[in-house]
Amino acid sequence: MLSNLLVSVPWLAFAVLVAVVIVGPVCASALSVAIEAVQALVPTIGRACDTGDWVTNTIGAVLGGVVAALALVWHRSATRLEPVPVE
Repeated sequence: MLSNLLVSVPWLAFAVLVAVVIVGPVCASALSVAIEAVQALVPTIGRACDTGDWVTNTIGAVLGGVVAALALVWHRSATRLEPVPVE
């Protein structure tokens, strides 16, 4: 279950960093659906299709987005330059 959570974290983190906030969760969820569909349709890979994995992957993607958004806010506030008065 933890691996399902962690596999999707980078997807939404990347989406947040490139400012695609709405599209990111949809794409991450669609990717998870595709992974589960492959597992259901290709029995020779030895994996089982589970809707719980889809939910966990989507949650992982959203958590990745939250972490990336917080990191972006922190980075912008830490690198904000104060104006220097001209004499």
